[in-house]
Parts: sequence; structure tokens; C-alpha cells
Amino acid sequence: VVVVDDRSEDQTVSVVRAHAPSFHDLEIVELSDKPSGAPAPKKEALLAGLARAKHELVALLDGDCVPEPSWLASVTGQFEEGVTAVTGPVLFGRAGVWGKLVELEFLGLQVAGWLAFATGEALTASAANLAFRKPGELSSTALRADLASGDDVFLVQSLAAKGRVRPLVRKEAVVRTAAPASVAEFLLQRLRWASKLLSYSPSRLAVLALAYSYQVLLVGTLFAGLKGALPVSAWVGALGTRLVADLLVVGWVAQRLGILRRLVFLPFAEVLLCVEVLLAPLAFFVPFRWKGRQYGPGGKVVA
Repeated sequence: VVVVDDRSEDQTVSVVRAHAPSFHDLEIVELSDKPSGAPAPKKEALLAGLARAKHELVALLDGDCVPEPSWLASVTGQFEEGVTAVTGPVLFGRAGVWGKLVELEFLGLQVAGWLAFATGEALTASAANLAFRKPGELSSTALRADLASGDDVFLVQSLAAKGRVRPLVRKEAVVRTAAPASVAEFLLQRLRWASKLLSYSPSRLAVLALAYSYQVLLVGTLFAGLKGALPVSAWVGALGTRLVADLLVVGWVAQRLGILRRLVFLPFAEVLLCVEVLLAPLAFFVPFRWKGRQYGPGGKVVA
């Protein structure tokens, strides 16, 4: 087990050392007090850990994640010939109403990513639940170290070019993490995620532009209906079609993960997703701070 401490302030090092006697092979990597400027901190930590990984298969968790006891066996058992990466579901632990709403919204994003994998494309991924065959070499350039976000996405995109990425929709493979604590934290997180989109390939941008246009069409149809330019039934029909499609797909996933009852939040999660998508272009123009560091528009690292 390799634990990389990315200049944390929560006693990670002392906690890991206290548990070290229980592990026959545990290594802790402490990054220096001063960030190097590039790569971005998360990517620097990822590269430091991968440099010390000794075996073919690598499994990743974020620092605030709690996996199912069967998680590791579940994901590593999927590497048949031609599979270069396996990605599993991420849910929120001990979530209240807000957490369940955001969890369902995030599950919708994950499902969209899994459907893209089925076509050989990689549009989104989460390092909170990811296993992969270790590439022969992995540079900061491959992870786009000049960007604040996207270490997981750019890693999976490089792996997808070499083989299949397999989604694993099973309760045994679930990893739980904390939900964004507030609306402001949620929007900042999504702003950071969206900041990397301009670094996607033209084909991926075309797919995302199509999805964005659909969201704009839904909102435009609503306002046109409210102003009498279109019958309100047009918007209800468009939204209803969307809800039914998402209910079928997300419902199947929710049933497999044991959270079927949470589908009651789906209509509200759809609204949240629509707002998130419509605000995504702001990431190309608005600077932001994350983990004490300043990033420019598009998530570019500011020295």
C-alpha cells in the first residue's frame, strides 16, 4: 500500500505511521512543503505514488473515500485480455437530503461516462474508484499537469486509447465519499471539473457541445412556453421524454447498487444537472482557488 501525503494538515502522516505495524508492506510518501508549481498538486501526488507502485495493476482511492470490503477483489477481477482500466461507482456516505440529491446527480454523470466507455470514448472518470494496468511510463504531460483538474480523465483517456475501459456496476465495488457540504462547494467543485473541457479533443468537444445544446433547448422550450410562443405541452413532452429515459437507465443502475428508493430525487437532480451544465462555460473565464492555490480561467495553474 502506497500512501501519498500531499502537504496535508490533518495528521495523515502520523495516522498512517500508527497503523504501519498492521501492514507487512506499507510506504508513505511525503511531498515537500513547497509545491513545485507544476504539475498540479494532485497530479504530482499521483505520479509520486505510481513511481513506487511495484505491480501491474494499480487501484486508486481518494483520501476521503471508504470502499466496500470486497472492493479491491471486485475491481481487480475484471482485467481480462484487452481491458486496460476498470471504473466503479462512487456514492455518498451518511448523506442527508442535500447529499442524496447531489449523489443522484453525480450518479447520472457517472452513468453518462459509462455509456461513453461502451462506444470506446472517455468523457469523464473518477480517481475515487479506478483501477488500471500500469502503463510502461506515465508523464506529467499525459496527465496535463498544467491544469488544476482532470488527472483521472486524462489518465483514462490515455488508457482507453490502448484498450477497453470497463464500468463495474456492482454493490461490491462501491466506494463512498463525502458529498459537497453546501451549494457553494458544489458549484466550485463543478467549476473546477468543467475547467479542463477546452483541453479535450475536438471529437469529445463535439459530443459535449451536443449535450450542452440539448440542455439549452430544454430551457429555451420552457421559456418559450411560459411566454406563449410555444405550447407548454412541448416543454412537458421534452422534459418527460428525458425523465423517462434517465429513469430507465439510472433506475437500473440504482437497483443494482441498492439505492432504488433514492430515485424520488431524480426530477430535482435533473434540474441541478441542467443548471450545472448551463453554467459550465463560466469555467473558461472565471479564476478560482482550490486547496490554497490560485488557478486562472480554464483551470490553468498560476505560479
